[in-house]
Amino acid sequence: MDLIAELRRQSAVDELQSQGWLRHLEWLNEVDSTNSLAKRWYVDHPQATPALFVADQQTAGRGRGGNQWWSPSGCLMLTLAIPWDELPGDPSLHPQLALVTGVALAATADNLLQSTPHYRTKLKWPNDAYVDGRKLAGILIEALQARSQTTGFAIGIGVNTHIDWRDAPIQLQEKAVCLSSIAGRAIECETVLVELIKQIREHLSAWREHSDQWLSVWRSRCLLTGCVVKVRMGESGEIVGRCEGIDEYGRLLLRTESQLHFVTAGEILSWV
Repeated sequence: MDLIAELRRQSAVDELQSQGWLRHLEWLNEVDSTNSLAKRWYVDHPQATPALFVADQQTAGRGRGGNQWWSPSGCLMLTLAIPWDELPGDPSLHPQLALVTGVALAATADNLLQSTPHYRTKLKWPNDAYVDGRKLAGILIEALQARSQTTGFAIGIGVNTHIDWRDAPIQLQEKAVCLSSIAGRAIECETVLVELIKQIREHLSAWREHSDQWLSVWRSRCLLTGCVVKVRMGESGEIVGRCEGIDEYGRLLLRTESQLHFVTAGEILSWV
């Protein structure tokens, strides 16, 4: 790492620590997966949260459903470990965490792209962010356990920030995008990290205090609304219907010829 990059990173770490919210912060050169690291660490340190783990490289990064996450230089890769007391008191609302995080992520991207206002970050249920039809970021939520009890969540996020797409697999070159490419200027991972943690903290706080503003914002950003969507729902098979957004519980609404379906969990296979 050159001196300028080192100073930039230290400045970001200092700013995050000065805010007084994070109780633990690690920035590593390489790790298998920031989510896996957070889960291992949490077993012995459940009281030292919120905790943030950032890595320059992941050797076994993964997305939702066990899919591999391509982790090149210039991709911001992080996991935020949070305890239940940062969430609403009603555990039945906790499945909304990925959606609330998505709203914070979209706000981060839009704030950093203010010089290119014709772009607006969209959200693909349940855990991806898109700009101009291409994937910008993904979210992976996993339970954190200590003493065999789930008492927190790992919020894993990968944001394509400043990537040389010539090194990317061909299929990703056609389907993904990064913030720097959109802005036409360099946007550094440190800048994204500071803004993203700020946005997540603010959105979690509002959600914990029973604000449902995130819901109207998510609906306005829904990539799938109006599209014909195919969803795989585990052993239940597949369903194809026109998307009508999400309901107040964060379920995807798909209308077929016979009925309105409320999809709690599933993998989006296609949308047109």
